[in-house]
Amino acid sequence: MKAIELIFKAVGAGAILVGSFLGALAFLDYRAQRDDAKPLAERASTSTVLVIDPPALRECDGPKAAKVTWNAWSAGVQSVKIFIRDKAGKEVLFTSGGSTGAATTAAWVIAGTTFILKDGYTLNDLASVSVGADKCR
Repeated sequence: MKAIELIFKAVGAGAILVGSFLGALAFLDYRAQRDDAKPLAERASTSTVLVIDPPALRECDGPKAAKVTWNAWSAGVQSVKIFIRDKAGKEVLFTSGGSTGAATTAAWVIAGTTFILKDGYTLNDLASVSVGADKCR
């Protein structure tokens, strides 16, 4: 404990704070350089996750509830909007939230329902997933 007190008195709190700040800047610069080396489309497609559970429903079953989970943080997205595309191609907002999250639908999901994850600010598509259709037996 005495050694820490001596270092703190000799170097001063200001130098420690400046050193910590410069270390954080160096780390952020390294991440920015590494991320900028990849094209934007590649960053978004490889780092964005959209999962629907259950991933498939039987075609003869009625509507079911589903859990939607997303992670777009690595793509640099701060907020997202998730849309549902109907059979006519019209997109309807389902939910919105931060770059990562989860939401549960009511019992309206059927086989073939498509979920589209979009950047909350630009509305650029990040990922889409359709609920699979299993044959009835």
